[in-house]
Amino acid sequence: MEVLRKYGVATTILFPLIDRGTQDFESTPVTFVAADTQVSKDEAVFANTGSTPAHEGNGMYSLALTATEMQAARLMITVVDAATKAWEDQAIVISTYGNASGQHPFDLDTAIQNVNVASMDAGTVTASAIATDAIGAAELATDAVNEIRDAILSDSTAFAGASIATILADTDDIQTRLPATLTTGTADSGSATTVVDAVRTEADTDYWKGGLIRFTSGTISGQTRLITAFTPGTDTITFAPAATQAVSTNTYEILPFGAVDVRLWNGTVPNNLVSGAVDADVSAIQANAINAAAIATDAITNAKIAADAIGSSEFAQAAADKIWSSATRDLTALGFALGTSDFAAAFLTAALIATDAIGAAELAIDAVNEIRDAILSDSTPFAGASIATILADTDDIQLRLPSALTTGTADSGSTTTMVDAARTEADTDYWKGSLIRFTSGTIADQTRLITAFAPGTDTVTFSPATTQAVGTNTYEILPFGAVDLRLWNGGAPNNLVGGAVDADVSALQAAVITAAAIATDAIGAAELATDAVNKIRDAILSDSTAFAGANIDAAITTRATPAQVNTEVSDVLKTDTIAEQAQGAPTATPTFEEALGYLYMALRNRLDIDTTATDHKEFFNNAGTVIWKKALTDDGTVYSEAEGITGP
Repeated sequence: MEVLRKYGVATTILFPLIDRGTQDFESTPVTFVAADTQVSKDEAVFANTGSTPAHEGNGMYSLALTATEMQAARLMITVVDAATKAWEDQAIVISTYGNASGQHPFDLDTAIQNVNVASMDAGTVTASAIATDAIGAAELATDAVNEIRDAILSDSTAFAGASIATILADTDDIQTRLPATLTTGTADSGSATTVVDAVRTEADTDYWKGGLIRFTSGTISGQTRLITAFTPGTDTITFAPAATQAVSTNTYEILPFGAVDVRLWNGTVPNNLVSGAVDADVSAIQANAINAAAIATDAITNAKIAADAIGSSEFAQAAADKIWSSATRDLTALGFALGTSDFAAAFLTAALIATDAIGAAELAIDAVNEIRDAILSDSTPFAGASIATILADTDDIQLRLPSALTTGTADSGSTTTMVDAARTEADTDYWKGSLIRFTSGTIADQTRLITAFAPGTDTVTFSPATTQAVGTNTYEILPFGAVDLRLWNGGAPNNLVGGAVDADVSALQAAVITAAAIATDAIGAAELATDAVNKIRDAILSDSTAFAGANIDAAITTRATPAQVNTEVSDVLKTDTIAEQAQGAPTATPTFEEALGYLYMALRNRLDIDTTATDHKEFFNNAGTVIWKKALTDDGTVYSEAEGITGP
């Protein structure tokens, strides 16, 4: 018989004895002598055991072995009657375990074993061989988790040549380029020119004025308009021009916008100031821009010019003269479990693991969570950021972006039109005022202002013309708004500041041209074309209706005579008086009046030579105050008086 016992540990084995010549157990206790039981350790010479068997009853006997006797891989024990044989010969084989020197290194007294596995049959590890929850967080070593994480996060082959670290860097770069999150909302009601939204609780009047409102749902989705006013008391946004349909419960977003340079939008010279009152500060006008041919008959009449708008101070003198882990494979068939802390290098290969061997059912929830958390929340591989950070950044980017642009592919077109049957919007001029940007072909990236939309022919008209005709180009429609020049500048646009300005002005408000609006010397001889001057001159000189039937060419009897001039000059010299000069240093370029004043005061008024501290000559006014003075020096050779300075 063969039994298992632990290596180096004292034990007792049990065995039966058969009565000699019979088949019955030797139930009558026998008396053993030392030579009756011998042991051979690892096939060495047999020797007497340290003790002799004892009868346990019913022909069953026991033999106690010491710890020293158990220090062998295999023990062969014989139970042979050394005298007259009373029982049949018996042999017992003991295999030891639980020690590297034992027959079996496994310690069968321990539930979890450490094993060296050099090889496994292909497909040995299958889903059915792995117990549910066999691989949990406790069985996965930290370095294993980190390796899985790092392989996923840093291996660029799985991500079209980029790692998640690269994606993070790119995401951060995108964030720095984006504007702040857009303001969005849902209208409660409205009209074709207003939006009412109770969520708009900003307190300032005209808080949103000058921004763009873009509708993102409903029958006016995609239409963008300029906000012209905001009334906090009623939460009302007013915009222009009117939408093609009235606002109801449409969603919207408010886009940032900026001032407009009209010359820039039109390339060279704006020609859009065609209605309403136009107030503009114009700092430069081309020579001869205002000439007789540019002024319509009766364009400048008494009704267009305010009283005293153009007086003597608004004309330059010359003109007057000229006129903006533990892979616990549960080996239940063997009756014990194997651990994985001491596997041979690279023994577990792809060929040894069956397809789908480790599935969701074989991974414990905590293991899955640990791998997931290590990947999602560990920021060490990513310059201080985790995937959770990347997700938050992505959400932030989404919030900052406007809603998706309207895009399409043209069916045909010209240099000023684009036809697309997919443009099924029903309202005339639905896209008017927006921008169309071509994204393919020979006109890629050219952007134009949409000036009209004809729903009957699905045609968008734009300006100015593209450099090539539209064919089957792809395009996108960008939000934009109409421009109100007065709105941008609060009242008067100040952007027309250079170059030639040509404008058709069909109407001016009464008294819009006033004396305060015209700078002194604004209209000089250089700004008036010769033919304009001549026409004005001729109209004045030859029109007799203003002069009671006579023109200026007629004799003028009220012209001053030399005698009258002499009288006026004599009056200035003999009768008119001048005030005393104020306290201060005399200027180097005085008027005749100032020069005469200083001389008269120096001769008439008090003059002191002050030697109390620094020597000065002091000039007084009539009231006895020093108005200016001069420092005096004398070195015994040269006497000097310095330039005059202010008193006292």
